[in-house]
Amino acid sequence: MASSTPNREAIHAAFVEVIGALEHGELEPAAGIFSHDAWADTSQADLLRGRADIVAGLSTFLVPSGGVRYFLANEYISTDGDQAQQSAYLSVALIQAGGTAPAVSWFGGHFANSWQRNAQQWQITGLRFEQDWAHGRHPALTTWPETRSRLGWEPGSTLPKTVSALDAPWRVIPENAEPGGDEQQIIDAFTRYTWAVDQWDLELLRDIFAEDLTTDIVPFGPLRNRREFLSTLQLFRSGRVSLHHAMGDTQVQVEGPRATLKVFRLVPYNGTPDSLERDVYGATYDCTARREGGLWKFDSITYTEGQLFEMVD
Repeated sequence: MASSTPNREAIHAAFVEVIGALEHGELEPAAGIFSHDAWADTSQADLLRGRADIVAGLSTFLVPSGGVRYFLANEYISTDGDQAQQSAYLSVALIQAGGTAPAVSWFGGHFANSWQRNAQQWQITGLRFEQDWAHGRHPALTTWPETRSRLGWEPGSTLPKTVSALDAPWRVIPENAEPGGDEQQIIDAFTRYTWAVDQWDLELLRDIFAEDLTTDIVPFGPLRNRREFLSTLQLFRSGRVSLHHAMGDTQVQVEGPRATLKVFRLVPYNGTPDSLERDVYGATYDCTARREGGLWKFDSITYTEGQLFEMVD
């Protein structure tokens, strides 16, 4: 199984450029990453058609005021020839200057993007962004449509921008031409777990857990096998409109058919401009995994949350 991922790396680098342009409030420097006939459908700007409209519409998506920090996480890219599908999470801290101390607001959401390769580069042909949550009183947040907070449909309901069954990379391109090496596959499996839970697509969890899985996750407590864990998840998830488990740093160790994974979770906090530039997290996942039938499957997951802490090299 090939470990080289040049196309995934090229798409990641291009999308980081897009996110950097959004962070500075001007998408024009990254305009060429969108195809001429691309479209974008976001919670803030609705449907935009064509590169020019996307640049104009998303450049006003967020004008920094007092400071802003974008955190791109949980990225997965599946490729097949000249086509690719990408998912990624975005968490954004907005710093509002004034008063005795800066006020920090947050919002988060997820992308589901389609890419196509031409002779020169990979380009976005379709971008979807769904805002999952918002916290705080930054003026920008008050101008956007409210995040969906109720289950069910009623006349006038705002429809989701993404549908996992149609947009998730694991659905659009199930066989990834660039699966990467063992470490990448293990991180990808955990990314798949977060997406499946947050987007309520639990069928995606079928092949990433061992039958004898054990878990100790707040608020469930200890659970003893895959069926018990998935049954509990189904009940837990059914009462919530959206979840957002943003991954930060990861640490992977592989020894033959066994591996360990530690994931640091990003959570909103009332930081300062200085602290937002550091690696500050609020929880960790400690996982073990084993290779079964060519796939990495988790056989234990422990979730620990508590006080904020900083990762130091």
